Amino acid sequence: MRVTDKLTRDERREIEALLVSEIERLERTPGLFDSDENGDSPEWSDNPVNDSAGTPSPSAIMQKIGQYQALTDALQRLHTGTYGRCLYCGELITASRLLVIPETEHCRKCRSFS
Repeated sequence: MRVTDKLTRDERREIEALLVSEIERLERTPGLFDSDENGDSPEWSDNPVNDSAGTPSPSAIMQKIGQYQALTDALQRLHTGTYGRCLYCGELITASRLLVIPETEHCRKCRSFS
């Protein structure tokens, strides 16, 4: 595993592409950003996974919204220059960890605190 003080330019591009790709994939999730004409959330199915139209359940939607927020936050950190530092201890996060979990906010040492 490689520890680095900075991501290479290619690694930053790869991570940005991963983040954007996952954000776009989640944006296509049925029911994630849907609302009726009054702006209210859609009616939820009792099915724990998907209703007959393929819309995820409320718990699945909440999980996906959390993923979406983590990804958009990571993209924002990447653009503002704060990406790659642990939010708890401030240490650099390994490039290998960032390439596997690009939305991570914590180093391996601090991940158990999140």
